[in-house]
Amino acid sequence: MNVTLFLGILGLICIVIGISFHLGYFRGPIVYWTTATSGIYATAPIGVGLLFLSLMTQFPYPNKIGIWLMTVAFVFLTIGIVLGLTMPQFLTPWWFRYLRENYDESFIFVLLKDAADNYSSWTKQTQTQEGLEEWVAEVRRKHGLVK
Repeated sequence: MNVTLFLGILGLICIVIGISFHLGYFRGPIVYWTTATSGIYATAPIGVGLLFLSLMTQFPYPNKIGIWLMTVAFVFLTIGIVLGLTMPQFLTPWWFRYLRENYDESFIFVLLKDAADNYSSWTKQTQTQEGLEEWVAEVRRKHGLVK
């Protein structure tokens, strides 16, 4: 497999994962890892950067289009790294913001572990704030945690 194809495929995968997580499609299996590391916020812009790097390889150096594509790629890669390191509030899903504002970080990890284990029910419970609060109460009862 050549590098250009690899970068393009990796870029597309990163874009799909980043957008899907933000829209709420991949909550269960990856939520525990991504919220702990905030890396999910970096995936979409890094994916765009990788796609531009993939396109850049199609133009021999020194080509103005290739240089422009390289510049755009590094801008997106930089944005991805900054978003991954800072975990901005405006990109954080509402349900995760609610948990961070109202619960201790250690309890949030217990919740996210439960979410990863019970993906189908958790997806339904996080559609509304009432469902989210019911889920929190259920996890507290299940693990014997007092309020």
